[in-house]
Amino acid sequence: MKDFRGSHLIESDQSYMFFTSADMSDCVFDRSDFAKSDLSGTDISNSSFVGATFRKTDFGGCVASDTDFADARFVGARFHRSELRGSRFFRAFLNGSWMYESDLREADLSEVWFGPEGVGGPTRFVSARLRGCAVAGAGGWVSGTIDVGTPESPHILSSAELAVWFADNGAPNVRVADS
Repeated sequence: MKDFRGSHLIESDQSYMFFTSADMSDCVFDRSDFAKSDLSGTDISNSSFVGATFRKTDFGGCVASDTDFADARFVGARFHRSELRGSRFFRAFLNGSWMYESDLREADLSEVWFGPEGVGGPTRFVSARLRGCAVAGAGGWVSGTIDVGTPESPHILSSAELAVWFADNGAPNVRVADS
């Protein structure tokens, strides 16, 4: 396993790299480029990626609890069963990202842009867990389903219910596309 713990690689080019199952916890990669990199199974908990680029990056099975992704760009990124609990996505761009069964409970998605309408545009949620997630000021298009319940009592939302949930949580500019 690759061990990058505690690294400070600000404004570095990490594009097209394979970090599979690496330990990148407690690192600073602000404004770095991870385009088309593979971070599947990687631990990036408590790290800072402020303003970083993650175009078409694979985060499958990644552990990113309490990670700072403020102002980052995730165009076309894939989160498959990723642990993102308590992470900060403030003002991030999630255009065309895919979040399959990922845990975003207590995450900060305030002022996030979820993407435009149309093919490849909206953020797609598939049973993503968003209980306690901050979404105030977020905008753009989403599709799919989210779970705002507890592990013991799931509460799945889609379509009109999903739009109402975003509006009730301070994000009336989030639109829901047909799945």
